[in-house]
Amino acid sequence: MTVRYIFIASLFFVGMSFNAVAQEATILTLNRDHLGDDCVLGPVTIDHDELAWAVERPWKGQKPIWGRVLPGAYPAKATYRKGIGIELVFSYLPDHPLSALTLGAHTGNGPGRLSVGQDMVGNCRINSRKGYPIVAERLAKRLFGTPQPADRQSTNLQIRVLNR
Repeated sequence: MTVRYIFIASLFFVGMSFNAVAQEATILTLNRDHLGDDCVLGPVTIDHDELAWAVERPWKGQKPIWGRVLPGAYPAKATYRKGIGIELVFSYLPDHPLSALTLGAHTGNGPGRLSVGQDMVGNCRINSRKGYPIVAERLAKRLFGTPQPADRQSTNLQIRVLNR
């Protein structure tokens, strides 16, 4: 009987440790404050800490892709790409052609490109040149554990999309 109780107790503690690891996944939230044909914008948060503002503007007449993602939580992988930014690759998005969003210094060079910076400087514009290095370090530190990740360093996370 004692061996059985020890075995059951060990299974219980192993299960609890797996549960604790599963709960520690990083959740990056893309909050949409404005959703329109001209742009999609809002703060980027991790664990309720506002780390940046993001804006996606139309590209070659196409509506912003970020605005078409339904609110919800999605499994993804964040990859640091030197000179480009942080690429967020979704593992699964139901009924949606989007596979990735990129958090970078400026928009206008492709669909799914979100300009990130410290603050808004007008209608659908971010002060990305001045604030981008600070924001990039904050995001990298929270996602990768270091403000200067290696090129193509990646981590699994959950991306939550909210309309506020």
